[in-house]
Amino acid sequence: MKYSAELVGEISLFEIILDSTPKWIVGYVTDTLHQGKGYMSEALQCVMEFAKHETEITRIEAGAVPDNTGSIRVLQKAGFKENGSQPVPIQGTLKEHTMFAVDIL
Repeated sequence: MKYSAELVGEISLFEIILDSTPKWIVGYVTDTLHQGKGYMSEALQCVMEFAKHETEITRIEAGAVPDNTGSIRVLQKAGFKENGSQPVPIQGTLKEHTMFAVDIL
């Protein structure tokens, strides 16, 4: 397990309801100084283990801008598979995101 006394990033798992269908979304960000050190890969595995063993969540979705290769690598390493694209509002501007999902049965 990686350890740092510093805050190196943030990860959230949240539910949204679209057309009466619940969706669980994971979002994360790593401080620039700590990117590429495996912190987010480990954090994502912990969140997925929590979802699998402590909740009834069976599928998690995520998105990444296409040029964010680090984030895409984190998702793919965790078993997420690409499933299309969609615009996502970021600071008031729609940005196209590649969407990913993983089943955690």
